[in-house]
Amino acid sequence: MDYDRQDFVNELERAWLAAGAVVPGWFMALDWRSAFGAVAGLPYVSEKIDSIRNPAATIAAGGDCEDKALLLACWARGRAPVRFVVGRGDVRSGAVYHVFCELKTFAGELPLDATYPENLPGYYYSPVIYRGKWLL
Repeated sequence: MDYDRQDFVNELERAWLAAGAVVPGWFMALDWRSAFGAVAGLPYVSEKIDSIRNPAATIAAGGDCEDKALLLACWARGRAPVRFVVGRGDVRSGAVYHVFCELKTFAGELPLDATYPENLPGYYYSPVIYRGKWLL
């Protein structure tokens, strides 16, 4: 396992723990399909140096894959276990790594990659190379 990937997922998990109070109530009231659609519909904003935006900033101005994954993971807090997943590359943005989240459901893991508006829930858009721990 590559330590950099694990370290990045650990950063996202810490951001998830700290972000509870900054997610707007209207977003938290959405059902999972509406939350996925709202996040996928936000603009994709590429960053030269990856930084993790707080979820309110992502709602206001969009974000890249880890920003959108964090926002969806915050929505899942208290509803279902969620974890961050690192995939190999993103052909559209040219990124070496790609981050999204999985929701644990009765039927198994549900990948939620809301990076682009045309993405659909339930599909893996890049090969998985690392999975973080389940967060409640």
